[in-house]
Amino acid sequence: MNVSCEIHIRYDDEKMAKAVFDSLKMDNDKFVRGEIRGKELFFSMNSSNPMSLYHTANDLLACLKAAENSIRASSSS
Repeated sequence: MNVSCEIHIRYDDEKMAKAVFDSLKMDNDKFVRGEIRGKELFFSMNSSNPMSLYHTANDLLACLKAAENSIRASSSS
């Protein structure tokens, strides 16, 4: 069995999208393919194990949230 997941995220501006994408690039190249198109981020992942895919997607979302929080905090100071 092969399972896949795609996550699309749209930001208010390209600067935020690029900052988030750049902060995640190095961590995910083995498990997640990512692409940036303007204000949108696109991620896709595949696995032969549904639980493995779930954990990969969950980790990606947690990293996205941490990156967003960090970028917003640094830009507001």
